[in-house]
Amino acid sequence: MTPTMSVELQSLIPPLTDDELAQLEQNILTCGVRDPVVVWAQEQILLDGHHRVRLAEKHGLPYSVHEVSLASLDEAKAWMYANQLGRRNLSPDQLSYYRGQLYNLSKHQGQRTDRTSGKSCQKSGDTATHLAAQHQVSDKTIRNDAQYARAIETLATTIGAEARQALLARETPVDRHGARSLALIATASPQTARHVLAAVQTVSTPKEASQLIHAALKSLPTPEKVATNGHTAPWVETVLADDGRSMYIVHDPDSHPVFNETNEMVDWASKTWNPVTGCWFGCPWCYAREIAHDARMAQIYPQDFEPTFWPDRLRAPANTRPPAELTRPQDRNVFVCSMADLFGKWVPDAWIVPVFEQVAAHPAWTFLFLTKSPQRLPALEQILGGFPANAWLGCTVDVQARVTAAERAFRQITATVKWVSVEPMLERITFHDLAIFDWVVLGGLTESHFNGTAAFQPAWKWVDHLCDQAKRAGVDVYWKENLTVRPKAMPWRKEDV
Repeated sequence: MTPTMSVELQSLIPPLTDDELAQLEQNILTCGVRDPVVVWAQEQILLDGHHRVRLAEKHGLPYSVHEVSLASLDEAKAWMYANQLGRRNLSPDQLSYYRGQLYNLSKHQGQRTDRTSGKSCQKSGDTATHLAAQHQVSDKTIRNDAQYARAIETLATTIGAEARQALLARETPVDRHGARSLALIATASPQTARHVLAAVQTVSTPKEASQLIHAALKSLPTPEKVATNGHTAPWVETVLADDGRSMYIVHDPDSHPVFNETNEMVDWASKTWNPVTGCWFGCPWCYAREIAHDARMAQIYPQDFEPTFWPDRLRAPANTRPPAELTRPQDRNVFVCSMADLFGKWVPDAWIVPVFEQVAAHPAWTFLFLTKSPQRLPALEQILGGFPANAWLGCTVDVQARVTAAERAFRQITATVKWVSVEPMLERITFHDLAIFDWVVLGGLTESHFNGTAAFQPAWKWVDHLCDQAKRAGVDVYWKENLTVRPKAMPWRKEDV
């Protein structure tokens, strides 16, 4: 059986030059495929030998397969990084990337917390020391490697996996400092970073590439001053999504953002925080879109419901004092991006990562996330080096078609609380493994005047079917206010109150 080639995993391998590929083809035609290709046994995905398999199949030649047993995608990636480091023909930048990725992945795995003890399994300092000894470099080198690898991954996730391939190519004119600068550009403007990366691939020398990148950094827009009062005026930067649609970054450096108070519609969290607003899913019942398009909210949402990043709102956790005395568990809960889907496929990682950095920096609060794109979570967990302990990760499952993607994603991630929102419940839903989750939120459809949707109560037999699954899985159920009968269970213990 021909092994499957994963685009994601293959993009982790540095590309061959045309001369190297031609030499490999000649070797195979002369001597055959001498070394076995390596396959991940459980998934039958090719880990090593992509070019050999393609060339062998092109010329109708046989090849042998060696299978390795690996428990997860992270283990598969770690195997690939280590395998590449075992090769003799890597460039210094390629060596740096793979050492850095091993560090980042090891740190990510080490931060998976034992939920009963609350203790981390591994210290990042131990990881750096271990890898430094293994590869005969200093701890500092390993940490610098990790920064370089994170820069490449930021570019790969923000502007496309082709950025990783371009920067790992042996003939790339972009050095490690240039890669980190490109990542900074991507944080401010992914579209600019994409154009700069394309431009530097046409130059002849690293010096020319460095000059292009430096010029792009200097040309990023800066705030204009308001002459009348001396304050910095809010200003809007337009960036383009991959499909060409406009998104926005609103800079308001003189603002003093704090968390917003919730109303009775969100009584499982007392605060909301919206460093990103807007969504392109287009759900006809969306309350957030109704709010953003209300004429009374025009000043607050000048871009209506288009995806918008508000970087200055990242200061809100520091500006909002936690309650001195906790009378209700939900008073320390913050619903993040109630006016957006933070993990929508259009949202750059450069908008998401700073949000989680603030979450980790403010452990007195518990931050709740909800998405219709759970498939992004495993990759984001790796980029972040693990989700913070005070982040509760949730996904929406309103129809049966969302079940498989939700379960697949949440099987791969670690979070203190994993929850699923079945709101609005639009049909009978059967989970294959509801025990993956700690908490189920169940709701109907609230009337929306702007969107022209009427209130809707799910059939009782659907509700009963889901509650029976939850009971058998030992999962708490929270009934939303838009259901007529609402027994409630919360994922916090009485002694926490």
